[in-house]
Amino acid sequence: MADRVAGVDDAGTAQGGTLIDARGAGCAEVLIRLAAAARQDHSPHDVLVRTDDAGAPEELPAWCRMTGHHFHALLAGTADTYRLTLHPSKEFS
Repeated sequence: MADRVAGVDDAGTAQGGTLIDARGAGCAEVLIRLAAAARQDHSPHDVLVRTDDAGAPEELPAWCRMTGHHFHALLAGTADTYRLTLHPSKEFS
């Protein structure tokens, strides 16, 4: 599958995907929101996760590996927004 470009506009709205604004939430809450997003849309889709959780750089890629989703990277030009592609058909979403 080809990567779809996703970004955040000046108003903080995700372009080409869903934005999960989890600033102030702990790791568990971020992952719960991601799992809910995977269940809500039945096709692969991009998600931007905005979080200030210090563990996010390690926890988000690990969650993706364990659940079959795809972690892209920290969104260029941001310090707190990560891009993922969720694959809701995966067994452990």
